[in-house]
Amino acid sequence: MKSVDCNIIKDLLPNYIDKLSSKETNDLVENHLQTCKECSKIKDMYQEKIVNQDKQIDYLKGYRKKKIFSVISAIIITMFVIISVALIGCSILVNTNFYMNVTDVELYYTGMSELNGNRTLHYEMTSYDTLLDPFCWDYDIIKDTENKAVYMKVVGIFPFGGHKARSFCTVEIDDDTECVYLIDSKGYERKIWDKEQGVLTRTHIYPNIY
Repeated sequence: MKSVDCNIIKDLLPNYIDKLSSKETNDLVENHLQTCKECSKIKDMYQEKIVNQDKQIDYLKGYRKKKIFSVISAIIITMFVIISVALIGCSILVNTNFYMNVTDVELYYTGMSELNGNRTLHYEMTSYDTLLDPFCWDYDIIKDTENKAVYMKVVGIFPFGGHKARSFCTVEIDDDTECVYLIDSKGYERKIWDKEQGVLTRTHIYPNIY
């Protein structure tokens, strides 16, 4: 009877340990375990196995959570780096000045003003270059008193938002000024004003402003 009873108990132990059996079954199993060391050992083995499985499951859950967190963190950091690099790159491009070729500049004369005896030529500029806009309020003016000439270095910037635009620039002249030139980093010159001929553009020669 004992072997039969033990076999029955062994069949009941899984549900007993998982707390799925009825009160009558629990009483039967517990009464048997009090007198049977073999079934008690089997019960302890079952319980230890379940505990180990629970620990392994908890470990895997924790590992998955850490893995998911690491992946999400890596994605966020990568996106942050990409966006930061893109913003820095755009900022550098937008705020960096590039000397333009004088042949890339289209010039429009808009008039002359005079204040306290100082005369100022006013221009609008656009660019034939498809990548750059002239940025005329950041140009360099070089006055060559020996040759009585004024040289203007026009710089270009990448258009913000991709829209081409006109920009304004001014050049101060005096009675000694003979010529005004655009110059570029390659050393090319383009005369835009002459004391004798007046204002010069690509296609027009304006009357002498004197």
